[in-house]
Amino acid sequence: MKKLIVFLMALMLPTSVFANIIINGTRVIYYEGTDSVNLQLTNNGDLASLVQSWIDDGDINSTPEDANSPFYLYPPIVKIAGRQGQTLRIKNSNEKLSGNVEQVYYLNILDIPENAEALKGKSYLQLAMKTRIKVFYRPKDLTDKPELVNEKITYQLNGDKVLVKNNSQYHFTIASISTQETPRVTLVDSEMIPPLSSRELPLINKLKSNSAVVIYVDDFGVYKSQNIKL
Repeated sequence: MKKLIVFLMALMLPTSVFANIIINGTRVIYYEGTDSVNLQLTNNGDLASLVQSWIDDGDINSTPEDANSPFYLYPPIVKIAGRQGQTLRIKNSNEKLSGNVEQVYYLNILDIPENAEALKGKSYLQLAMKTRIKVFYRPKDLTDKPELVNEKITYQLNGDKVLVKNNSQYHFTIASISTQETPRVTLVDSEMIPPLSSRELPLINKLKSNSAVVIYVDDFGVYKSQNIKL
């Protein structure tokens, strides 16, 4: 009798080099009034993969049965042949999401690749890889321009912490803050600052001057830099 061991590994990166299923994109942006948004999946492996998808409101331990979000996916479960693709359709379940700020949810892609040993009737270890990316919902009432969000962010040094204020209607993700002298040494851990809110980021390395460089992530998942004074 075949022995099956299932090991679930949750990965927080947009894609994983260990997973066969690759997501075309690092984030999803859903505008109010949009009928649906399509997301392309590609199986880079030679064998088929069983893919299960769901969206939650931030609970990293969510499952398809208990996930809470106003969106549903089609198809929620699909088998993708090797070197083939599949389009996921994301649609709002007619729930009214009003407000004057961007909201964030999370898309989970669980990839269970077919195992060559299983096809031969042998015992095997089954690895299920979970990829998780952000789904940003944007109401019609937003007036800020997303490409100018960095201009509405302020930074202030408070002792051994950096106070970051996000005065925009969008989420702002900081990848790192470093000095021009040591660009490869980050001063803080990465952080996503919600709209119209602030975060105190503890310094993990010593600040040698009041000049710093912020690396942030734009709408397309591209890393950009900005010089600031602390």
